[in-house]
Amino acid sequence: MYNLDTKEEVDLDRFMEALENNEIQIVSKEWTEEEKAELSREIAKRRAMQKEALASKAVLA
Repeated sequence: MYNLDTKEEVDLDRFMEALENNEIQIVSKEWTEEEKAELSREIAKRRAMQKEALASKAVLA
């Protein structure tokens, strides 16, 4: 389980792993539009990096 305290710096690699494993629990919080957009960008960036890594592995195989 990954506990996310918004007042602390987030380990995004661990966060994305927890997200992919459906281990995220969201506690009620009013997200600002800026926070939502930032999280969406970061998720998209991490997914693109993972796809790129998988493609590189497939080419090398």
